[in-house]
Amino acid sequence: MTLFLTIIAFVVIFSVLVLIHEFGHYIVAKKAGIKVEEFGFGIPPKIWGFKPKKSETQFTLNLIPFGGFVRLYGEDSHDPKVLKSSRSFASKSTPVKLAVVAAGVVMNFILAFVLLTLGFIFGMQPLLLTPEDFFWLEEIAIGAARMAGRGGHGRAAQHELVAHELAVVFADGALRSDKAGVAEIGRRCPLPHRSEHLGQTRA
Repeated sequence: MTLFLTIIAFVVIFSVLVLIHEFGHYIVAKKAGIKVEEFGFGIPPKIWGFKPKKSETQFTLNLIPFGGFVRLYGEDSHDPKVLKSSRSFASKSTPVKLAVVAAGVVMNFILAFVLLTLGFIFGMQPLLLTPEDFFWLEEIAIGAARMAGRGGHGRAAQHELVAHELAVVFADGALRSDKAGVAEIGRRCPLPHRSEHLGQTRA
């Protein structure tokens, strides 16, 4: 059941990413005066489609619900009449063509920026993870603590304790992108003050 849900989640997320990408091509092509013949959801063959009134674009639903595409007028045509048309993709200047092609990638960057911004504003929790998934964190952190604490057994033990506490905090989900999560780490993992380290270094 978990594998099935994972596959469904992957298909949905991938399809959304592709549709946002294709929407970038669509909107810039329309702004550039290029005729968009079809905006398709999924991979053909087509099973359903409609064309809104006063629209030259047909929106289609295809058999394989995976991704999507935009079909531009004159994009793959070899007809000289089509290629010379002012509404054809092929007739546009190189900068316009580059803008249409790059618009999809730009839309993906915008989507990523919006999602990350919302995540940092409202806080993000790990998805599909359990406390056991963080077992490696403690091992890595303790190893780093031992390296940092080679100057004395007391410091090494103190660093190892901090590393252990950090791993517990992570596993409990207390590490969040908000002040409460940061305060929880500070409370459970008190680190020596910077001046203390400077004093030890000078000594």
